[in-house]
Amino acid sequence: MKTASRTRLLATLFGALALTAFVASAKAQTFEATARKFVDTIGAEAIQTFGTPDRTERYAHFREMLRRCFDLPTIGKYVLGQYAAKFTPEQMAGFMAVFEDYVVANYAAKQWDVKGVYIEVANTTSNNADDIAVDTLIHIPHKYNKPVAMGWRIYNAGPAPKIIDLKVDGLSLVVSQRAEFTSVLQQKKGDFNEFISFIQSRTRQLEGTGQKTATN
Repeated sequence: MKTASRTRLLATLFGALALTAFVASAKAQTFEATARKFVDTIGAEAIQTFGTPDRTERYAHFREMLRRCFDLPTIGKYVLGQYAAKFTPEQMAGFMAVFEDYVVANYAAKQWDVKGVYIEVANTTSNNADDIAVDTLIHIPHKYNKPVAMGWRIYNAGPAPKIIDLKVDGLSLVVSQRAEFTSVLQQKKGDFNEFISFIQSRTRQLEGTGQKTATN
């Protein structure tokens, strides 16, 4: 190949690579802004939801938010670890149903005191064009002297962003849940029915605690 031809070919390749990198960077920046606004909006909505006095209304609103804003199928598979591949489709559907109930009870069983509570988006980091980490500070003036650090991992799911993980003071709630569930499954030797009974029992305990406690 002649030198001039090689030069033109290299220039074309480098140009294509540069264009690809530019498009990827622009896409990441666009979704980063979307993720930031999403967390700001959803965070404020969640705070108000947890402060709703009526438990039935609080449960219903948070369950709707959970389905709308979280990638539950992905989270559900992740927290099961290796056992996700061992469950039948019917078992997975059964697990997802009780897992959703458990998450709702874990966060919404009791009414929170949300007076003066607000969320502040502090920083965003792009893991890739479709995966953004959003760092926030939850200001709870009646309970803590300093804000609580909460991280949100937001995935570009197409029509709307989805939450795939939350971190409190750097600790991943999804990773922690996976460690607990896989440990229980190991103890129960992978028995699906016993595992489901465990989750349902935990859910009832959370609901019982929520009934005894009026605020956070």
